Amino acid sequence: MIDKERIRREVQRLAPELAALSRLLFDHPELGYREYRAAEWLSSSLARDGFEVQRPFCDLPTAWYAEHSFGPGGPCIALLAEYDALPEVGHGCGHNLIGVAAVGAARALARAASPGRGRIVVIGCPAEEGGVEGAGGKVRLLEAGAFAGVDAAMLVHPASVTAARTTSLAREALELEFRGRRAVDGLVQFYNSVNSLRQHLKADARIHGVVTEGGRDPVIIPDRAVARFYVRSASDTYLTEVVERLLSCAKGAALSTGVSLNHRRFSHRYARLVTNEVLAERFTRNVELLGHRVLREMRVGGSTDMGNVSQVLPALHAYVALTDRPVPGHTREFARETVSSKGRRALLFAATALAWTAYDLLLDERALRSAWEEHQLKAEDDQ
Repeated sequence: MIDKERIRREVQRLAPELAALSRLLFDHPELGYREYRAAEWLSSSLARDGFEVQRPFCDLPTAWYAEHSFGPGGPCIALLAEYDALPEVGHGCGHNLIGVAAVGAARALARAASPGRGRIVVIGCPAEEGGVEGAGGKVRLLEAGAFAGVDAAMLVHPASVTAARTTSLAREALELEFRGRRAVDGLVQFYNSVNSLRQHLKADARIHGVVTEGGRDPVIIPDRAVARFYVRSASDTYLTEVVERLLSCAKGAALSTGVSLNHRRFSHRYARLVTNEVLAERFTRNVELLGHRVLREMRVGGSTDMGNVSQVLPALHAYVALTDRPVPGHTREFARETVSSKGRRALLFAATALAWTAYDLLLDERALRSAWEEHQLKAEDDQ
């Protein structure tokens, strides 16, 4: 516990700087793939503690990579930073805390820990939120080989509770365009068909969408109508089935109204999240050592590109309590809580728990081997 106490003290020493950095991101929210200032501020913070920084990274202008080596050989543990905001509500998902917690954990480790070997890296991951074209920065980073050589990846997200074992839904993002004199009729009929389809789906499936274009003036008949839909499921396989059924609804609506149909994926497909039990157990133990309670499991109805990472290597997407009462995410209220006194405490707690867990894994390569064995078994079960 000696090194862990040193790590905790370093997080406390960094507290004013971390709180200011979180506030800076809050005051200057940036949408996905436009997080130029956030990428600069976060990566520069790591550089001040001697991390070797690459920015941009993997041909993504707002992605970055920072590394600190404790010595040759040993494992590589990645802490993932998110820092994109939402349209209109800013940091209503708390990514200002996620990014700064990863940076704070890594800097405290570099200052205080001495495992003798291994590496701690922080990967700056843009565009996790789905509101921008081509969202899913982690998917693009995976495809570019950013996680090659990484033994485990971890991220801590603010919420109303603390939990290490979490789930998410697989998600497809579709844009549907109807063209012709009855384009709006085609879209409306499609929308009604989707409403009918919902009652025939499994309980964990979700379909929700918005009309993004349907004309501007009632005296002009629009020849183009557009909608964007998310389709979600706890099963990647069932997601594909639901997407096919949704497209059948769209094709039927287009055929019956005599219009043409085009569809495309406007965001990367997000896989379901697979929590690694070995990583979750270590994180849980550290949370309890810090005097906090941990929920056994948290089931999340949303989706994240961390799910794609979890399909490739052992991963942890934990949650830490931001408030002592339920506050819905993706709201201005949730955003304000991230820079409250409770938000600052949650930030330091998240950074400490994350740093302690990374330190455990750097010291215990047997645990990492167990994590990989579990990961491979789960991957085989999914086939």
